[in-house]
Formats: sequence, structure tokens, C-alpha cells
Amino acid sequence: MKYLFLFMLLFLSQCSYLGLSKDINAVTHDPKIEALRRQEQELHPFAIVQGLTTEDYTEIKIIAKKNDNLLFKVFHNEDVIKALDLKILPAGATGYVIHRLKISQLKINTNYTLQVVQDNKILDQRNFQTVDLNLTQPKIGIVSCMHDKYQDLQFSMWNDYLKQTPTYTFMIGDNVYADTLLTTDGKKFIFQFATEDMLWKRYIQTFNTLSYYRSSRLIPTLAIWDDHDYGYNNGDESYPNKKASLQVFESFFGSEYKSGHEITKSNKTKIHLEKLVGAGFVFKAFGQNFVFMDNRSFRSEPSKLNKPQETHLGSDQTAKILKSISSSEPVWLIKGDQFFGGYHSFESFENNHPNDFKKFLKDLKAKGAKVFFVSGDRHLNELMKIPNNELGYETFELTSSGIHASVYPDAWKKFPNPKQLHGVSGVHNYSLVQVQNLSPWIMDVSSYGPKMKVLYQEKITINSELKP
Repeated sequence: MKYLFLFMLLFLSQCSYLGLSKDINAVTHDPKIEALRRQEQELHPFAIVQGLTTEDYTEIKIIAKKNDNLLFKVFHNEDVIKALDLKILPAGATGYVIHRLKISQLKINTNYTLQVVQDNKILDQRNFQTVDLNLTQPKIGIVSCMHDKYQDLQFSMWNDYLKQTPTYTFMIGDNVYADTLLTTDGKKFIFQFATEDMLWKRYIQTFNTLSYYRSSRLIPTLAIWDDHDYGYNNGDESYPNKKASLQVFESFFGSEYKSGHEITKSNKTKIHLEKLVGAGFVFKAFGQNFVFMDNRSFRSEPSKLNKPQETHLGSDQTAKILKSISSSEPVWLIKGDQFFGGYHSFESFENNHPNDFKKFLKDLKAKGAKVFFVSGDRHLNELMKIPNNELGYETFELTSSGIHASVYPDAWKKFPNPKQLHGVSGVHNYSLVQVQNLSPWIMDVSSYGPKMKVLYQEKITINSELKP
């Protein structure tokens, strides 16, 4: 019985997937890749992530040991950037801290260098740029489900991904498997939910493992959580540690919210990042609104009774999301689990909270905005075509999952999806969305597997022009 119980815990710990199909991924340790990983860590000993970035401003976080006496220098050629604001954030009882740099007075199309210095010795060096948020054709990377136990796989997948040079990376959930403890011999132990100490430890472990955070060139990154980085598998508002979890998440991924942050000298365009509630926020850039939705903190327990009080996002967050949406700008709605998942029995807005989902679609339709849905969680890659009877126009949902986590073949054998345009299962994957035009709204969606193999490409048009 003991071993049966442990097996069931392992089975239930994964993100939503097709069900009983066998996990086709073994945790391998290729000596050649291990050697490359060691070289990478020697060259870049610190985990570093670039966060919110505009034309003249960026935020960078460096994970380091608490007692390291570090200095940070930023320069372009011989010009030293002096507009640095440094704050040190504690990381629980891990022995680590997070150095948060806010860097301003920068210029677009300019290469900058960040140096991590100790005792006049350069320990680490990275390159970065700002982003022209008036770009008409940005390339957005969509990634989710990043289990750090797949150390060789993550090295290969991230290094391939970085060659694609996205304008921004959107991490859309299960960026950290905080409810799973890993031991040095590769075993894992799954808990009902993560304690505060586990959250800090697992975030530090994951950041120190993934090659994305050791890249020579940093990529601006925005993130929202799903259940595993929330700390509670299939979690909802009942999670007792959700306040601590939000603090941990925002310490690593959060940004300094700058409502109305000016990025153009003409003073005609205000592009900014606005807080919603919980982990949610709205990023306004490239003539579009990117709405990152907290799908865990406020969701009620799924009920097949279709209770009127059921909620997926919480009434406060839903109201703020709808308020942020304008009929004059395209909108990306982004969250961890799927929106249109009524065709299967796993987590989704449609399946878990059907009444709330219908009301949400009705409210979206009334707003008149054009919406593109983006999700992860399922450990498969899928592009759905949403018919015009849902919102009054034809749109799409892209599910991109997972870049390095368990994947399973034959995902639609038991649960065929009538809305599916493309579907690939049993393959690790990520997606890139290249915006081509805003009115009409046209995007190129490309999904990739290992070794940058193209899984599918599709040019999508979200029909009818936006209102002036």
C-alpha cells in the first residue's frame, strides 16, 4: 500500500495531460551535455534574468549567495551607466538573495554589458538591450512547464530556443515545480502543497539549474504562474500558503509597476505595466494589450453542480481585466491552463467553471475587443480555431506546453478536439508568435520541438478590423 500511495502521488503531480499514456521521457545524463553544462556554469556562475524592459529602462535580477560581496557595473563601450537602483531581496532561509537592478537612461538599438564584480574581479558578464515597444512586428516566445529534473533536456531546449532571438519571452506557468522536492540522486517527492521554505528552495534550485538564466545575451521576460509554481497541484483559493507564494513569485519574476511609464519623447504614447490582483498584470506594448491572468489565487473549487457563485479568476480580477480591455487594441489573454478545454476532463476554464466561462465570453463579446487566447499546462502543443459564434468573430487559442517536462503521446485519442487546427503530443515544445499586422490582426504562429524541428506553422487572422 505504501508503494501504491507513492505511485499515485507521482502520477497526480504532473500538469494536466492525456491521462493513462506512458511518459516517454527518461531522465538522461549525457556526459557530453553534462560537460557543456559545467562549462556554461563556469562561464556564467550566476542565475540572471532580465524582466520588464522598455526603450529606456530595464530590470535585471541576479541570484547570488547571501554573503557574496558583489558589485554590478553596466556600460556601453566605455560609457558607464550610472543610473542604477539596487535593492537586495531576501530569499527565505536558502542562504541566497536576489539582487534587483533597475537601470534607466538607456537607449534602444544599443548593446549594453552587465558585469558582476567581486574584489575587482569580473565573475560574470552578460549582454542586453532595451526594446522598442513601438515595434510593429515583435516576436513573442511562449514557454511553459519547466521541470528542472530534466537537466540535459533543458540545456538543449533552452539553447535552441535562445537561437530564435525572441523580442520577449512569456513564461506562462509551471516555471518552477515548487511542490516537488528533488534529491541529489534524482529522486523526487511530491507534497500536497509547498511550504514557504519549499517555495524559496525550489525557486532557487530551478533558477540555478536552467540554462535560460545563464545565457550570454539576456532576453526580456515576463511571467505568470500556474499550479506548480503557485505551490499546490491543481490548486485554488484554498491554498494556505498563497500569500507567501505570491511574495516568492514576485521576488523572482515580479516587476516594478510603472503606470503611464513614458517611453517616447513625443509624449503621444504611454506604454506601461499595470497591476491587476494577485500575480496578474497587464503589459501594454507593440500596440497590443497582454493580459497575464492569475488563474489560481481566486478560483473556486471546480463543481459539476454549476453553482452560480463559481469563479475561475475571481470577481475583482475579472472586473479589472474587462476594464483594461479596449476595442481599439488587440488583446492577448494569457494564463496557465486552457480556456476552451471542454473537450477533455482536465483543468480548463470551460471545464472547471462552465457558468463563469460563459459569462466571461459574453462580457468579452460585449466589449467588442479582438482577443487571442494563450495557455499552457497540458504538456502538448495545440492551436485551436474558435468559431465566430463564441465571440462574434473567428479567433484562436494557442497552447504551448512543455519545454522540458513529461510529455505523452496520443493526447487526442481519448479526447478528440473538434476545434483543433494543429496538435502535437509526445514532443517537448515551445512556440513563437510573430505579429505581422494589427488591422487586420495577422500573426505567424510557429511551434518547435527538439533541435528546432518545426512542428507546425500557421498564419492566423483574427477576423474583422478593430473599431477606431
